[in-house]
Amino acid sequence: MKAVTSASFYAPVEGELRELERRLLEVGRGAHPVFRDAVAHLFTTPGKLLRPTLVFLSSRFGPGEDREVVLNLAESLELVHTASLVHDDVVDRAQMRRNIQTVNAKWNDDVALIVGDYLFAKAYALAAVLPKPEVIAIVAQTVFALCDGELGEITATPSLPSETAYLDRIELKTASLYAACSQGAALLADAEPITSPRSVRSARASAWPSRSPTTSSISSATKKSSERPSATTSWRECRLCR
Repeated sequence: MKAVTSASFYAPVEGELRELERRLLEVGRGAHPVFRDAVAHLFTTPGKLLRPTLVFLSSRFGPGEDREVVLNLAESLELVHTASLVHDDVVDRAQMRRNIQTVNAKWNDDVALIVGDYLFAKAYALAAVLPKPEVIAIVAQTVFALCDGELGEITATPSLPSETAYLDRIELKTASLYAACSQGAALLADAEPITSPRSVRSARASAWPSRSPTTSSISSATKKSSERPSATTSWRECRLCR
């Protein structure tokens, strides 16, 4: 099987990524000058943009063609990601990210906390106008997952975690956001849901053979494979997110 190169991965959505970058730089327009400066600082080097790329690619799986709605989801989730990094840098006392100063290093912790809050608020404002309540819920539940993962990490006993604990942690802090990008975009595009819970379990078992999927969340997630998540479905109960 031919390896996917970075160029081939991004190429189908290059135009959408450029539009997203433009929108991210405008997030601070009309806001407090410090927030405006922080936004310019953060998004001058926007990173790899893997999450919005997944949004744009996943939106191809359905017949829906409302690109503005998909762009709003991509921007919302990228802002969630960036806000979580700004807050994480405060917790970690980090000085550099993406080869530039962190917000807390360039300004201070207080400014960084408010900037992160502002970015979360912007993300929620974009999510609130999405046409499907279940996608709005996905955005909110993803933030819950990020917070759960970070709290689990900072309150854990300082030691090398077990494999299970580590996988649980990265599932919350990293995989949840990737899942939200893919699932949310597919739902907005009216893509067909996965119909085989066995294929989901097999994929998980082959990827993590030493981790037995016996938790109630997995059994609950695969119980009704043809159902899409409702607005009240928690992230851990959401089959398509896992």
